[in-house]
Amino acid sequence: MKSLVSRTGRAIVRFFLRHWASSLIVLFALIAGLTLYQMWRAGLVGALSFLPQLAICLAAIVVVAVAKHLTKGFGQRALSRCATAISARAAKGVVEEGLSQGQEALKDTIEGAKGALSDLGRHVKDDLDEFVGTSQPTAASVLVARAPRCPACRHFVRAGAKFCDACGAPLPRFCPRCGRPLREGARFCDACGAVAPGT
Repeated sequence: MKSLVSRTGRAIVRFFLRHWASSLIVLFALIAGLTLYQMWRAGLVGALSFLPQLAICLAAIVVVAVAKHLTKGFGQRALSRCATAISARAAKGVVEEGLSQGQEALKDTIEGAKGALSDLGRHVKDDLDEFVGTSQPTAASVLVARAPRCPACRHFVRAGAKFCDACGAPLPRFCPRCGRPLREGARFCDACGAVAPGT
């Protein structure tokens, strides 16, 4: 068991040394993606507090990409010299410490991703239940979705208002099913046949 763990650790270190830039870029991209999701969930005002974290992640991605480009030619020779210069005991300590820190960081990232996915799933389920639960849109939801305007001055008006609050002009009634304006005295919508409100 101990030899299996030791071989696995050496394989992880070899993989990281060969693909260090790609591994770091993927890690910073994941953190940036989680930050963008948190910014989206926080709204415009709350998103401002996440901007420094996002900027650091993007800057780190650029720095790693530039470092990879610069070290591409002589990176293998430098790594082999460093590997021979470091003693086996010191290398083992560094690897164990790096693995421990990497496991902690990975655990924190996974926990954060689990929480974010759980919240997202709950919000999607709530939105889907709300959407499926209403068989027909209400007059208010249709008016808000279509953003009604006063026919006289084109000012946006509140759903259900009888007069424009900008010019005082009387406002038409709207169909509760399709949202079209109803003619004066109409008992049914001439577009979808729904019963007009107030009849």
